[in-house]
Amino acid sequence: MALCATMEMLAEYVGPKTALKLVEAFGGTDLRVPRRRAGNTWAKLVSALGDEEAARFVHLFSGERIYVPTNADGQREQLRNAIIRELRKGRSPEEVAADVRVIGRVSVRHVRRIASNVRQEIEASQMQLPLLPPKM
Repeated sequence: MALCATMEMLAEYVGPKTALKLVEAFGGTDLRVPRRRAGNTWAKLVSALGDEEAARFVHLFSGERIYVPTNADGQREQLRNAIIRELRKGRSPEEVAADVRVIGRVSVRHVRRIASNVRQEIEASQMQLPLLPPKM
């Protein structure tokens, strides 16, 4: 999954997997990291990360208040990539919109807009390719 800028910074310290686990458990909140391995927040961290990762996280950020983002940018990018993958398989926007709802709610109009952008990107990249001289 793609990470937003804030998540990338957090992932530098704790790793991308732990950062995503934090988003799932605490996304959109200010997390007060406990100073010791006790209390409700510690129990929630252990539940979300496991004992080892929670201990490492507390060691790194003990006593700090950390905003854990929702990673909305990363989720939008993941949805867009899923749509593009399905369109490249030759599926219609209607079919893609029906299937991609598993990932997130998306309209046929939105899928068509992404398809149009992808076509424009492909055409632009093809126009920039140098023409090769004919073989002799």
